[in-house]
Amino acid sequence: MGKKAKVQKELRDSVQKIWLAGLGALAVAEEEGSKVFKTLIEKGETYEQRGKDQLTQLKDRVDGAKGRAEDQWGRLEDMVNETVGRALSKLGIPTREEIAELSRKVEALREALQGAKPAAKEAAPKAAATPKSAPKPKAAPKPKAAPKPKTAKSSTKSSDK
Repeated sequence: MGKKAKVQKELRDSVQKIWLAGLGALAVAEEEGSKVFKTLIEKGETYEQRGKDQLTQLKDRVDGAKGRAEDQWGRLEDMVNETVGRALSKLGIPTREEIAELSRKVEALREALQGAKPAAKEAAPKAAATPKSAPKPKAAPKPKAAPKPKTAKSSTKSSDK
């Protein structure tokens, strides 16, 4: 065998080894690839669950903070309403409830007066039939006016003592 044939045989052997190495790499990649793929899926599921847990914890924290903020806002609103109410009371300004109560009383008086007018008209002809020498009937008492709201006390009274 000549030198040329020997080089060709070595070349064929090298090409054959390269081909076999490629097939071996493909087989390993297939085996390891499916193992790696399964491992990636497992890690992905773990990562996804961890993300969901963190999101739930964050949502719980936000809900807690929101609840605390609403409580604080409610307390602040109550304090403002109470302070304004006291200031209005000191100034003698009636509350909404006091105005509503006075409105109901005025309406009741108006209805009472409307009911009294027809009775007064019926009594008028009887009065005309009585002789002039008879004493005049007394007029109906006037309804009492609603009490005036209290005014703020002067700060100078305490210094006058």
